[in-house]
Amino acid sequence: MRSFITLLLLIFQTGLFAQSNIPVRIEDHSVVTQNLKNADINYLTFKGAVNLQAYGAVPFYKSTVNLPDILFDCEIDISIIKTDTLDDIIASSITDKELIDTTFKTIVFNEGQEASIYVMPFRKTSKGIERLLDFEVLIEYVPSEPTDNSRSMNINYANESKLSSGTWFKLGITETGIHSLNYDDINSMGINPNDIVVENIGIFGNYDGLLPEANSKFRKDDLEENSIKSVGLEDGKFDEGDFILFYAQAALTWTYNPFTGRFVHNNNYYADTTYYFFTPDRGSQKNMSVLDGTSEVGTYVVTSFTDKAVHEVDLENMISSGKEWYGERFEGDTLERTFNFSFPNLKLDDPLFLSLEIIGRSYENSYYDIYVNNQQVVDSTKIRFITPTLGIFGRKSTSNTTFFPDSDDLDVRLVFKSNDPNASGWLDFLVLNAERELKFTGNQMEFCNTHTSATGNVSEFRVSETSANDEVWDITDKHNPKRVITNFEDATTVFTLPTDSLKTFTIYNGNSFLKPISYNIVPNQNLHGITDVNFVIIRPEFFSEYAEEVANIHRYHDDLKTVTVGLTEIYNEFSSGSQDITAIRDFMRMLHKKGAFGSERAYLLLFGDASFDYKNRVHNNTNLVPTYESLESLRETGTFATDDYFGLLDDSEGANASGDLDVGIGRFPISTIIEAQTTIEKIENYLSQNNKVMSKWRTDICFVADDRDNNLHLIQAEDLVEITDTLFSGIAVKKIFLDAYNKVTVPGGFRYPDVNRKINEQMSQGALIVNYTGHGGLIGWSNELVLDVPMINAFNNFDNLPLIITATCEFSRFDDPEFKSAGEYVFLNENGGGIALLTTTRLAYAHSNFIMNSRIYSNLLSCDEEGNVPRLGDLIRLAKIPSNENFLNFTLLGDPALTLAYPKYKVETESVVTAGDNDTIHALSIVNVSGVINDASGNLQSNFNGYVYPEVYDKATNYKTLGNDGNSYPQDFTLFDRLIYDGRVLVENGNFEFEFKVPKDIIYSYGNGKILYYALDTTNYTDAWGGFESFLIGGIDENADIDDIGPDIDIYLNTNQFSNMDVVTSSPVLFSKIKDDNGINNTGVGLGRDMVMVLDNDYSNPIIMNEFFSMDINSYKSGQIVYPMSNLSSGMHTLTLKVWDLYNNSTQKTIEFVVNDEAEISLLEVYNYPNPFTEETEFTFDHNKSGIELDVILRIYDITGNFVVELTSENNFSGKIRWNGNGSKNNRVPDGLYTYTLEVTDEYGNVTVQQQKLIKLSR
Repeated sequence: MRSFITLLLLIFQTGLFAQSNIPVRIEDHSVVTQNLKNADINYLTFKGAVNLQAYGAVPFYKSTVNLPDILFDCEIDISIIKTDTLDDIIASSITDKELIDTTFKTIVFNEGQEASIYVMPFRKTSKGIERLLDFEVLIEYVPSEPTDNSRSMNINYANESKLSSGTWFKLGITETGIHSLNYDDINSMGINPNDIVVENIGIFGNYDGLLPEANSKFRKDDLEENSIKSVGLEDGKFDEGDFILFYAQAALTWTYNPFTGRFVHNNNYYADTTYYFFTPDRGSQKNMSVLDGTSEVGTYVVTSFTDKAVHEVDLENMISSGKEWYGERFEGDTLERTFNFSFPNLKLDDPLFLSLEIIGRSYENSYYDIYVNNQQVVDSTKIRFITPTLGIFGRKSTSNTTFFPDSDDLDVRLVFKSNDPNASGWLDFLVLNAERELKFTGNQMEFCNTHTSATGNVSEFRVSETSANDEVWDITDKHNPKRVITNFEDATTVFTLPTDSLKTFTIYNGNSFLKPISYNIVPNQNLHGITDVNFVIIRPEFFSEYAEEVANIHRYHDDLKTVTVGLTEIYNEFSSGSQDITAIRDFMRMLHKKGAFGSERAYLLLFGDASFDYKNRVHNNTNLVPTYESLESLRETGTFATDDYFGLLDDSEGANASGDLDVGIGRFPISTIIEAQTTIEKIENYLSQNNKVMSKWRTDICFVADDRDNNLHLIQAEDLVEITDTLFSGIAVKKIFLDAYNKVTVPGGFRYPDVNRKINEQMSQGALIVNYTGHGGLIGWSNELVLDVPMINAFNNFDNLPLIITATCEFSRFDDPEFKSAGEYVFLNENGGGIALLTTTRLAYAHSNFIMNSRIYSNLLSCDEEGNVPRLGDLIRLAKIPSNENFLNFTLLGDPALTLAYPKYKVETESVVTAGDNDTIHALSIVNVSGVINDASGNLQSNFNGYVYPEVYDKATNYKTLGNDGNSYPQDFTLFDRLIYDGRVLVENGNFEFEFKVPKDIIYSYGNGKILYYALDTTNYTDAWGGFESFLIGGIDENADIDDIGPDIDIYLNTNQFSNMDVVTSSPVLFSKIKDDNGINNTGVGLGRDMVMVLDNDYSNPIIMNEFFSMDINSYKSGQIVYPMSNLSSGMHTLTLKVWDLYNNSTQKTIEFVVNDEAEISLLEVYNYPNPFTEETEFTFDHNKSGIELDVILRIYDITGNFVVELTSENNFSGKIRWNGNGSKNNRVPDGLYTYTLEVTDEYGNVTVQQQKLIKLSR
């Protein structure tokens, strides 16, 4: 303190006090409506708005300032420059308007040498709600007391858990008091009591109620050995009749409040059973110490004590969110209930204290009365009404009263009253504190006198109606009770002890003891021994095999140091065996504090679904790996569920899930083995290296924007695009803005069918990321349901899974076992959906969402010192720093250790020139492009061999939205979507070169075009991406060749042996080879220039073929369409194909064919490759039975006709079968000439056989 005063004097002398102003202009004031599961929320917002939980939906302006020193605080005021008043209609509809003060509220939070300043730019006046538009924040720095850092907890963590060796049993406890373990109990555990070395027995446990959320508060590490009383073990043996006694605390605990003089009950949100641990071989027979209660002289005689009782039954969670549950309901014909209490030997001349909490839900004021033994003790206490716009389910009311009882037995009657016939009330709890005479009742009795504790006090306790054998324990320290030596006189047990602090005792007669409700063996474990890890997977026991699979994926694929941990193991070492979600955080904090993560980034995967119900009260509950639920359980604008809690590991963090994330956290919202297997299959496939998975979709980021709220969501999407455009030129930005499409009226509302189609197309094609900003909810995106659950369940994109980012409300409310959210369906879709979601679980505010979303893109490609891009866990962690209460509802559903499928290398353009060495591209000019594949440092990848897929675009197209919504307006935006060349080019030794011809139909004005690349090394299966925009495009090449002839077309079905009027199956494959010396228009650039197929002259339903066409390698003049058809009706059909060249010349060709699934089988091009072969060969054949299941038998004979082997393939669609060169006895066959017969049978019984020859050579 002396140094602090000296510093202040120095500050005064040097004039270091400072004042600064922050000018503020609040922009983009608006009102946003969100439709949630339980309420409709109308909230005020503005650009950069943040929200504080205590103030619900009312937004704040926030700024952060640096303090001159940690010994400074800041005080703020505001200078008003300009205000206006909200429209009365808008003001009346605002959610949480009751939380707006009569002043412009200011709040300051300090964290070290930084201060966060909050200003609520709204206040209530006689004219309505006044709104700040322009103002200044006036800041004055003032000295503050030094921070007391002694509160930081430096726990000395054990290097190994007590449970790491020996034999252990977990004892379930549901009642507080003295418990016994006798000979029979030990025997029932499977232990022979005669084999026990009594010096090694022990009871361990450290349950003291819920673990503290704040990291700065004390908690015990690992299990603590408790003091016991051994009876009959003095001879060193555990004989029949011997037993041990120990004190055990049940889930409900009590805390004495010295300011009110009352006991307050502490409900356990997470568990109803606590646990202690018995070991026959790892304890020390820690017998309790003895207090001599006969040698002191008392200054205070105690003949009474304060007893307490509570009625709290958790039956309903009102909004399926939050920790708080409520009990008995009052409504309809049940408007009063009676609760019975009994306090033996109640002191009728001392007042009894009653505390009650109730909630009411009514659109008129409600009231309640309380009677005790028909004596009214609470009269017509009001519960304020609610309105539909409040965003609150009901209101709490608390009553505290004292009265004089007239009996030991108390009937507490609660009467609920309201004029609203639909009103309902729910009891939360009913607590009584009562003064009893200190008379022994029952077999054991706890007592505590709250009036005797004071410095220097020595109290004489006189417990009457006892016997000489009754024994007293001091249980103030529940884990180390002490036996008190007492005197006995006149049926009274007397002892005298110092009571300078509050003391609690129990007396028992030995006639009967409490018993654990369960005995379960505990396998050895040692989480405290983990010293080197950066990926932790926490799972329930039945997911252990599948969690280990994910761990192995990352050990192999990423070389991550990974460990899988069972929830039960965590609870055993960190919360004395019972469920307490803080144990999970404390386990992660131990790893953090012990340096197990080292300097590397760390990740936590929660391998299982969660639930707002920790205690399995909900049918089919899914509390497999719990999440953190807020305390708020009535107000939609203040409740949240978050997994962030488990990653808040620094000393000042934790309370109410506050702080900055130290690890990246994700969750698999899975509850079944099938869902676990599906999730693993999707991850394995996503990480696989093959040409099914590795394709152009990895370069796409698609932004989907809603149409409401004065274009807020479109503007935010465009801002995200602007960030994305600065990241890397190889990113292909796609835009689906709802307001750019026609809105149609349907029964019950409006729809955007073209947007539904575009989203389906984008998901089918795949994307690195699909990002949605706008309104949404549990069942999908936007009021028009541009994405809904049926669409999600129909996604079939297993090989090109995007990361889904949703800046919308509760799209992925994963903790509701009664309703599966749309986001969960995306994750769980076994045929596709998304690889992961960065998504929201509750109400999400638009501007806070945008901050998170912006940070995600700002960090998307930010490499660490070793050149590694962020994993998904890094993206969400970095997006939440610095922290904000609004970010808690943003979560990662997916693998936090997964890296997005960014291509590994870069495609660099070296030159873009036309035939005349001109760097400006014209319509009909021939363009030459060359480039290389480099690593991030610019080094040529000379071993890269495969293909590059260039997409060349005309200038960005200008679009304007339509202003469909009444609260939006037409707005311009641009998009590179005029594709003028889409090719496939050979890459050799990291180099490539190609040429293409520019279509006639470009936009002739001049501007920058764009090239996007995706490249795949088909040998090593690595890939690359890149982009180039440094070229002009426009005008026309006046010297271009003249061409008025359309392309050449060949059309056939299933095989090139097809002839007109051939018979095919109902699922034929269309093949069409197309050639044109001046280039083929395969991109559809130009009005009506798509490749189009028409079946049976149905020109009203043409099928666009562009995406089914692929250019030949290094060509723009030839290519092929491959299009599988299905479910064609039997009989005659026609097929017409129309294609265009780059000069806008077209060619149309028609074929006729007959569909008959039962026709004879026709086999074509039967051969094997390679032939000759050494190791293995593949037999292939074409046929006319496309889409029909075929049974194939391949019989191989040697040159003399002797049988060698038979190969079979049932349900064969592909026309392929492999042989490894082994005979029927799995022996290698000798080299030489062989013959084979191919027998093919279709499902209609048609059979055909062909014979061919092959040669096997030596290895």
